[in-house]
Amino acid sequence: MDASNRIFENLRNLSQYLDVLLDLDSKRNVHSNTIKLACSSFEKILKIVEPRNTLAVKLLEEIKSIENIPDAASLLSKAIAYLEQKIESEHSFLLEIISACKEYFYTSELPNELPSVTGLYIVVKTEDFEYKTLYVGMSKNIHERFKRHHRKPEFDLLKKAGSQISIYCLPIPGASDAILRLQENLLIKELNPLLNDTPVLS
Repeated sequence: MDASNRIFENLRNLSQYLDVLLDLDSKRNVHSNTIKLACSSFEKILKIVEPRNTLAVKLLEEIKSIENIPDAASLLSKAIAYLEQKIESEHSFLLEIISACKEYFYTSELPNELPSVTGLYIVVKTEDFEYKTLYVGMSKNIHERFKRHHRKPEFDLLKKAGSQISIYCLPIPGASDAILRLQENLLIKELNPLLNDTPVLS
């Protein structure tokens, strides 16, 4: 599971934990355990979106120490709002694209995992919990495209260096070349990929 999926999963968990805390009929031990789980999810997201925020870490410690459940729930609600704002301000477009796409992990051993569809694809590098968009492209058949992709040697080198390379496919069935090119250009302008306008590694 890559960083974007971990963010979404833990945000969903946080919302569910908050619902439990707001349920005043739940037993105290349930509430206490829920606070621990919520803080754990918060920490996981924080490591991705803002790993050096000491104030947020202190906020977590404060939430853990609160005995009054409604107060803990109120503080947790503010913490969730902070995380959502942080993600929205720094990762909004990429996360929006990723959440709408079917994810396929690129591996040179298993190229057949990519779909034979018409559409756009976004190649993303995840390293030290940070996203970098490497390449944006279009194809009438993404599966066939990646069998002979001109950037494959660079993707392989990055993987060997420890980066996680993910490919996000956005199917657009029946799209013409003109439509694909238009959408590709919009994504390139928005995501500013590192490799699209650089010399190909020989």
